[in-house]
Amino acid sequence: MVRDRLGSIEPSFDPELEISPFALYRELQEGRPLWLVDLEPRRGRFTLQGAEPWRPGLVPRPGSTVFFGQAASGCRERVRRLRERGWESARALYGGLALYRLAIDAQVVGEPTFLIPRRTAPESPPPRRSPPPRARNRPR
Repeated sequence: MVRDRLGSIEPSFDPELEISPFALYRELQEGRPLWLVDLEPRRGRFTLQGAEPWRPGLVPRPGSTVFFGQAASGCRERVRRLRERGWESARALYGGLALYRLAIDAQVVGEPTFLIPRRTAPESPPPRRSPPPRARNRPR
């Protein structure tokens, strides 16, 4: 983030750490091998097609890796820390999925947009209820 001369905060793009939504879309459209990692797999209604959820213990893979969340908050800093730990090809999606959804409009770019509805976790069965207490045989 950068402050302009009036003191307002403006988002800044770091091409070393981030990929723009349109550049990511173009790479997906061209079929380039990317490893997409969803940093917030339980948030939001959408994710990117083929994305894996982040989980502790993931190890870097060869090739380009794009990390994303619903918004940009903290993603770039997380990628910076991951790079320090050996994820040299890691990049953050600038603006997160919120900006991607806005920038990659199916009415403009056509299909596919690579955005897919997030699968909800299978519903867990309802909690087992105790059987109702048996009626006691009462004398009449």
